[in-house]
Amino acid sequence: MKTYTEFNEGLFSRKSPEEKKLESMRDDLSKLAQKSSGKGGWSEGEQKKYNQLWIAYRKLNDGKPPKGPKPSLYWDRASGMSLYKHAELNKKFQAKLGIKEDKNLVKTNVDKALTHD
Repeated sequence: MKTYTEFNEGLFSRKSPEEKKLESMRDDLSKLAQKSSGKGGWSEGEQKKYNQLWIAYRKLNDGKPPKGPKPSLYWDRASGMSLYKHAELNKKFQAKLGIKEDKNLVKTNVDKALTHD
């Protein structure tokens, strides 16, 4: 027997293929965003997949970005890149995509977060 929500969704609300695709993309973005914030393995390939999904979702959704983190560059501590260099490259990457800079994140705030005084 179907529950009320299954019955309601299946019988009355017909979703267009575009809406179904947006919903599946939102689910995938959510899964990847949760994985990126955890301590598990996050690879460069997964970062690229997240970035591509984010950009495709934004194009399909009339320029409205999805909830969650913005696309960024993959950073591995073993690569030897400094945090400041990564932040600069990230800012350039997001500007290239047309993402506005977060006014609350200033270099002085990053300094304060790193010093832990």
